[in-house]
This record gives sequence, structure tokens and C-alpha cells, in this order.
Amino acid sequence: GEWKNLKLYECGSFRKGSGISSTDCRNTGKPCVKYGDIYKSFNTAFSQAVSCIAEEMFNCCLQVCRGTLLFTCSGEDPLEIGKCVVYLGKDPIAVGGDLIAMFPYDEANSLFLAYQQDSATLIKQKAVLSKGNSIVHIHLSEIQELKIQLPPTQEEQQAIVEILSVADQEIDLLEQELTEQEKKKKSLMQLLLTGIMRMRK
Repeated sequence: GEWKNLKLYECGSFRKGSGISSTDCRNTGKPCVKYGDIYKSFNTAFSQAVSCIAEEMFNCCLQVCRGTLLFTCSGEDPLEIGKCVVYLGKDPIAVGGDLIAMFPYDEANSLFLAYQQDSATLIKQKAVLSKGNSIVHIHLSEIQELKIQLPPTQEEQQAIVEILSVADQEIDLLEQELTEQEKKKKSLMQLLLTGIMRMRK
């Protein structure tokens, strides 16, 4: 069937997160996600938080479950504004301020939507809508109006997700291999440039 031309609000409901600052975070406690975590720690999907807050604060925050999409609504670069990741963890997680949560309807695959938000077309849409200079913003109402295309069946969406997930896994393996090769190079430099290892003619 033909792909549907939709606006994002037709695929789910939205809510804004509430303020969680770096000073609110601690080593242990209830899991939370801040907009800075999304920029620094996550790509497309995540299942474990890197930040925690006290239980009292957790109970006062917006909490989301598996399958929720999270958009950043503040940042420094128009081409990064509205960065989207999907939460795939088992337990509820608190959502901080400057984040927009989207709860997809049943006909939309949340991971498909997250991958789509990282496409050149959607990045450009969000960059055009963003406002500000040193600090860039995008509003919930603008995220809702993003134009997307959706395959008509969950099966087709899932098939696309599986192909992209395999590509992600291959990239992760290559990045790990690159890291290992860089470590080996540094060790070799240490040996060669300090005379511990000598070259023979």
C-alpha cells in the first residue's frame, strides 16, 4: 500500500517534561533523563538511564514507559535541535525539562519514528522551525506539526527497523574495533618513542 502523508500529532500524543537540573542528580536513586543526556549519551534508542534523582522528585516528574519518544527542545545547533530517541527500558523513567515526550499510537512503530527523525528531511524541518542564536529552541506545537510519511502496516515498519538496527550493530562493532586499534597505536607509540622498543636495520 501507499505510504501515508501525516503530521506527527496524528501518530501520538505529547507532553512536556518538567525541570531536572544537574544539581538534582545523584549516583543512586530513581532513573531520569535530561536533555543533555540525549545529546551526550544516546543515539536512536536507549534502555538504561545515565542519571538518577531522589524518589521524592521522581514522584513529582513526568514518567514515561517503554516505547516513548523523547525530543530535545533546547540546544546549541539548529541541525541537532529536536534530537529524538526512543526509550526501550522496562521500568518507568522520569523526564526532565527541555524534553518533549511522544506516546505513539498503536499503528506507529516507535523505533521506526525515532529512526525517521534522524533523516535529513526531518533534521531540515526542525532546523527551519528552530529559533534563537547561541541557544536554539523548538516548541511542542512545532514538533507536533512535523510532516512525516508512514508505511501503512506495522510489518513494513518493523522490516525497515530491523534493517537499520543491523546497520547500527555493524557500526557499533566497527567503532569498537577502531577504539581497540587506537589503543594499540598509543601503546606502540609509547614503546617506540621512549626507546623501549628499538628498530633494527
